[in-house]
Amino acid sequence: MEEDLDLHGNRYQWLLNIFYIVFEFFALMWKILPPNVWAVFAVFGWGISATLQSTAQVWATAMLSTGIFEASFRPGIPYLLSFFYLRHELGVRIGIFLSAAPLATTFAGALAYGITSAHSGLASWRLLLLIEGLPTIGMAALAYRFLPVSPEKARFLKQEEVLVAKAREVRQVGSVARIGPLSGEISEPL
Repeated sequence: MEEDLDLHGNRYQWLLNIFYIVFEFFALMWKILPPNVWAVFAVFGWGISATLQSTAQVWATAMLSTGIFEASFRPGIPYLLSFFYLRHELGVRIGIFLSAAPLATTFAGALAYGITSAHSGLASWRLLLLIEGLPTIGMAALAYRFLPVSPEKARFLKQEEVLVAKAREVRQVGSVARIGPLSGEISEPL
């Protein structure tokens, strides 16, 4: 990878800086767009980005686009979960989500070793990015189909379950109205 992308000197450190600056900026998008739409956008974009990175020829493009979409996903999951769980239930769910990353890393190293040990016509790092990116694009389609913006809009809940979800929301917040994204205005739930 160092030779293919000409990563000499401090270019890799610059690459990481670019990634984290973009990461912080795009984490704010969760408050601008509906969380389910932004989550699907992040998953789809990450899949496209990882797939296209397998064709990268310039070092600066290697992490910039992935940083945008990775930043778009991870910080907002606790926010998205807060639409479905009460405060005392949320900690366990966020803990499960956050512990999934190190667990996935334990398997990712072995998987990456197996993939990069394959003898193909592509550079091993390019093959790895293709194998990571293409299934993620398919998962975005599933997320679009099944990820609701709120319990009230969940297609898979029965009417009685929606009423229970609304009652739980009122119990936590104190009213049905929510404060809208970044504007501070109060609006009805979606």
